[in-house]
Amino acid sequence: MTWILLEGIDRSGKSTVSKTYESKGYKYIHFSAPDKKYYQPGYTGPSYLDDLIEMLIGLSGQDVVFDRSWYGETIWPYVYGRNPLITDEDIQVLLEIENQNDTIRILMRDPDVEAHWKRCFDNKEPMSRTQFNSAGQMYKIMADKYNFLTKSRDDMIPQEDLKPTVQIPKLVETQVAIHSIVKQEPQVKLTPEQLKLQQANAINDVLSGRVVKKKGTEYDVIESRIREFLNGELAKLLGTDKAQQLQSLPFSSEEITLLKALANRVKDKRA
Repeated sequence: MTWILLEGIDRSGKSTVSKTYESKGYKYIHFSAPDKKYYQPGYTGPSYLDDLIEMLIGLSGQDVVFDRSWYGETIWPYVYGRNPLITDEDIQVLLEIENQNDTIRILMRDPDVEAHWKRCFDNKEPMSRTQFNSAGQMYKIMADKYNFLTKSRDDMIPQEDLKPTVQIPKLVETQVAIHSIVKQEPQVKLTPEQLKLQQANAINDVLSGRVVKKKGTEYDVIESRIREFLNGELAKLLGTDKAQQLQSLPFSSEEITLLKALANRVKDKRA
């Protein structure tokens, strides 16, 4: 199972590349701006984060290509002057789901900025040149912060086989994405045992101290659930073959409980 997240400014080639992946058997998901219901006064339904978690858990275990994603919510609200519905803390929660699905994040970028802007202008995209430039700068920051590969349309389309395991270099990530993502050093290929040890060391490092910094009964419950989950991941990494096979399965009920607890924690902090 592989998730491909394609982000970038309009007319950068996201849809073209997404359709190519779809032709290879990937499920195609297109993201647009969040529904206006989340901004309605008195709205009491599920939050944007809750709805995202429910949708993504339902897609776990499938090959999926995302034409835009939730990362756009860290860019476009600031370009167009609206309130963002996703925070850095929310992204950390969503990263946990991404890491369970062998996710590759790609920023689509045309190296010819003037040609890119001309396509946007000619197609009457609803942005000014200033907004175009601002979005480009913010996407560069986002790509570095969340480990996106930067690709152009020409990098991807000419390839005969776009299956990521063949054509696209993959990120090496820990299973504990709420704290860090371990990037593979250039020209260094980790063996499965080295990668497993690296992940185990990352978990041990997290478990060496308290994860949730705030104190209180509510936070202690969250702390306990997180530590139970991390200890389970550690057992999978260092345990039997059967335990390792369980690691590749879709989310367990315990993992879903943890994600919901994290999401509720984020909502409580906003209230």
